[in-house]
Amino acid sequence: LGGKDDLSLEGRKELKRLTGARPVPFLSTLAVTWLSIVATMAVAAWMDAIWFYLFAIIFIGTRQNILGLLIHEQTHYLCSSHPWADAVTNLFAGWPIIVVSVENYAKVHLAHHSFYFTEKDPDFIRKKGKDWTFPMKPHSLFLLFLKDLMGGTFFHLISSKKIERQNQIRRPQVLPGWLKLFYYASIIALSVWFGIWKLLLLLWVLPLLLVLPVIVRFSAICEHKYDVLSGKIEESTATIILNKWERALLPRLNFNYHIYHHYFPGISFCNLQKVHALFEKEGLIIKENIFQGYLAYFRHILNAP
Repeated sequence: LGGKDDLSLEGRKELKRLTGARPVPFLSTLAVTWLSIVATMAVAAWMDAIWFYLFAIIFIGTRQNILGLLIHEQTHYLCSSHPWADAVTNLFAGWPIIVVSVENYAKVHLAHHSFYFTEKDPDFIRKKGKDWTFPMKPHSLFLLFLKDLMGGTFFHLISSKKIERQNQIRRPQVLPGWLKLFYYASIIALSVWFGIWKLLLLLWVLPLLLVLPVIVRFSAICEHKYDVLSGKIEESTATIILNKWERALLPRLNFNYHIYHHYFPGISFCNLQKVHALFEKEGLIIKENIFQGYLAYFRHILNAP
């Protein structure tokens, strides 16, 4: 029912307290994510069981998605505004999932914020057409997810992040270009030297090609309704309250509160739920428009008139 200007004086003070970089949640999430990835790979190699390999492929794909979300966080300087934070994010989040560097992703994503749902919004431009128009028949959506799962969209996902020449948004490059090539060459050489290259192909490259694109599409559908040119944020962005099992199955760093990220891009993922609680307290929420879980949301978009 309103934005920042509709909050009470105390509410605006609370919002100010919630704003700003949060390096500890960022770095701890990054560390826990990598620990869980390495532990899953180690257990999979030890058990050498097909069923656990299948579990590991899916699980690691969800952790790769967390790395992608951390790139997004640092795009808004929500780890730190110091160049070291861009470097750490590139080395431990961006480059491992073969996504463009933080500085290049920033050119796309910050344009999405600056030119929201106009012809200058890169996200809006590349998410046109029947694949992104709802309501959609359930079997059509299933076929899109199946295409992702079969590896049919990963390279399109990467190429779609290319920057238009006229994009004026700039972000300083903190690491030299040659380092990225050395980075990948070193990983390949070390994996061959230690005899784990097959494990990396199975448990890193395969999730990257097959699982991550499914999650990226799923997440994008949950964030925005893309066929609304010049649409307001409230008209095109859902708020979904997740159950505990949904948060455990697919951690999305509070992206289900995505409208608050667009209202307040300077607030870290760890505080978005608190912003929602603040808006509830201030009486600015239409509870009938809040979705209780993914199932309720997908029922709505698949059956919408």
